[in-house]
Amino acid sequence: MNLVRPDARGPLGATALDRLARLAAERGGSVGVDEALALLLHDPEVGYYGRRVGTVGAAGDFSTAATLHPALGGAIAAWARARARELSLPRPVWLIEVGAGSGELADGVLRALPFWERRAFRYAIVESSAPLRGVQERRLGRRADFLGTVAEALQAAGGNALVFSNELVDAFPFRVVERRGGEWLEVRLRVEGRRIAETTGGPVPPPGEWPDAPEGQRCEVRAPYRAWLSEWAPHLRRGRVLTVDYGGLFPDLYLGRRRGTLRGFVRHGRVTGADVWANPGRQDVTADVNFSDVVRWGIELGLAPLSLVTQREFLLGQLPSLARRAARERALAFVLDPEGMGGATLVLEQGPRDAGP
Repeated sequence: MNLVRPDARGPLGATALDRLARLAAERGGSVGVDEALALLLHDPEVGYYGRRVGTVGAAGDFSTAATLHPALGGAIAAWARARARELSLPRPVWLIEVGAGSGELADGVLRALPFWERRAFRYAIVESSAPLRGVQERRLGRRADFLGTVAEALQAAGGNALVFSNELVDAFPFRVVERRGGEWLEVRLRVEGRRIAETTGGPVPPPGEWPDAPEGQRCEVRAPYRAWLSEWAPHLRRGRVLTVDYGGLFPDLYLGRRRGTLRGFVRHGRVTGADVWANPGRQDVTADVNFSDVVRWGIELGLAPLSLVTQREFLLGQLPSLARRAARERALAFVLDPEGMGGATLVLEQGPRDAGP
């Protein structure tokens, strides 16, 4: 187990590790990974997104497709124009981006809209990270509205909107479970001195239908995402939801990945194992998205799945000319690579089940 390096401090000098130790003590000595991540990632005083993260891209700890090449922004703009026409959405058509990162995707979408159509759209951003919202406001100025919640944005839009996100679901906290002795047990964390160590908790419901899961198999379950989705999905009367993220379908997502998909990123360096917990509050911690859960939860909340394709398929479906450009644009080839980002990232489109065409 690696020693913990100095971490983020709150206004009273308490570190993320101190806060985690207190939380674990309140829980009887250990805390679930989901609760730990809610603190280490999203707490406004010591969390990575709440306080530490400065930006996304080359100057940050990780990159997204939008920070590597403008193709995703162009494809989402083409998708938005097509859906606005198909659904006869009232003008201005609300485009609601959730978790806009550096604002680069928003900038790309807005630039890709033909100038004669830009006034037909109203761009809104919902962002929970104060540091990132500051970056977005400086980049976009008055070209975007900034709202507190998706429900608030949908209310302003009269329930008619196109809601989309890029690498948002993976930022939600998740529970880690492990197969032991024929049952699934929760993986929990405890603080030992200045270190974070993993321990095993009690039995939990299975992550899905996988009766022959091997001993020691780990999976991640993002129940907080379902709770968040339930807050606003019923308010979408007419429109679409587009979710772009890295992941796969269960249980294929975990085949050949006995220890699950948990990992961290520091200055574009990937860390796994004990190193994931070596910088509490100072690094991103993530895991692949189980799209089977996302689809199932959407159905439960009234969102019907309309398509699920790879990022490569989505980009080329919206902008076929990208295939020719990839031969001379290295960053675009990387974003489209079927063996890399182009295949590992999925794009899910959902729509209100009873809204009609």
